[in-house]
Amino acid sequence: MKQRNRIETVLVFIAKIKPIGWLLKLLLLPFTRSRLIPLGFCFYLPALGDCAIALPEGDNFIMVNEGRDGVANALYWRGINGVSPGFINMWLAASKDANVILDIGGGTGTVSLMSSAINKSAKIYTFEPVKDKYEYLLRNVKANNFTNITLIKKAVSNKQEPITLFVPHYPYVFTSASMMQNFRPKEDVNKEIQVDCICIDNFLNEQKIENVDLITLNIEGAEPYALDGMQKTIEINSPIIMLEILPNSEAGAMIVEFFSKYDYVWYWLSNSGPIRTDSQVINQSLEEGMYLLSPTSKNVESMYTHSLSSVKNV
Repeated sequence: MKQRNRIETVLVFIAKIKPIGWLLKLLLLPFTRSRLIPLGFCFYLPALGDCAIALPEGDNFIMVNEGRDGVANALYWRGINGVSPGFINMWLAASKDANVILDIGGGTGTVSLMSSAINKSAKIYTFEPVKDKYEYLLRNVKANNFTNITLIKKAVSNKQEPITLFVPHYPYVFTSASMMQNFRPKEDVNKEIQVDCICIDNFLNEQKIENVDLITLNIEGAEPYALDGMQKTIEINSPIIMLEILPNSEAGAMIVEFFSKYDYVWYWLSNSGPIRTDSQVINQSLEEGMYLLSPTSKNVESMYTHSLSSVKNV
C-alpha cells in the first residue's frame, strides 16, 4: 500500500509539470482508448486541466482535474464507455426524461454532471459529505455552468444526526467513504470524520420536492440505511433506483429483504448490458457491481431502447 501511494504521488508530481502532462495526453490517448493500457492504470494516470468528457449522443461535460481525481482520469483516458459501461449507459437512458434525480454519494460529480448534460430541465440533488470530494464536485458544477444541480454537503441514512464516516487516505481523491467501519481493510482507513446526516423522506418533505423518479446510491455498504430513510419516497414515487451491492455482503442481503415488500424488478448492470435477474441469486454472485431496480409499472425495455439492442433475461 505504501509503495503504491508513493508511485501515485510521483505520477501526480510528474504530470503537474505542464509540458510533460500535455505530452502524456498526446502520446498515450491512442493507447488508452484502444484498451492497450489497463483500466486500473488509467485511474492513476493523471490527466491535467479541463477534461472534456463526450457523451454518446453528442453532449459533453467538463471535469476539472489536477491529476488527483481518479474517476476523471479514467473517463478521460478510456472515454465514457470505457468505465462501467453497463451502469453509465443505463443511467444516461434513465436521465433523459427524469424530473427529479437524487445522486447519493455524489463523489466528484460524474453521475450528476452526466444527467445535467443531457437533461437541462431535470432537478438534480447531489449529496456528498466529504470535504475533499465536495470541493471537487462544486468546482466541476461551476466549470460547466450547470444551474440545475443542487449540492448538499451531508450524508444520507435513516437518521438526522451527526455520524462518523471512515475515509481512506490516498494521494488521489479517493471516492470511497462509509459509515461502515469495515468497508475497507483497517490499514487503508486512516481518518474518521464527523458529518451531518439526513433522511431523504425528511429532506424532500422540508424542501417540498415531488416527482422523484430516479435515484442512485453508491455509499459503500450503507445503502440499506439510506433506503430505510426513504420508504415514503419509494411508496409515493416508485422511482427507478440504481445502487451498488458488494458480493456476498450483509448489505446485499438487507437490500434484497428491503425490496421484498415492493413490486420491483431486479436488473444486474453488466458491462454488456442489463441482465434481468431474480433477487434471490444476488448474493450468490461473485460479481461486484451496480444493480437497477425498476417498479413493474415502468417498462424498462422500452425506456432503454435507444441504448440497448435487447434486455437479456436469466
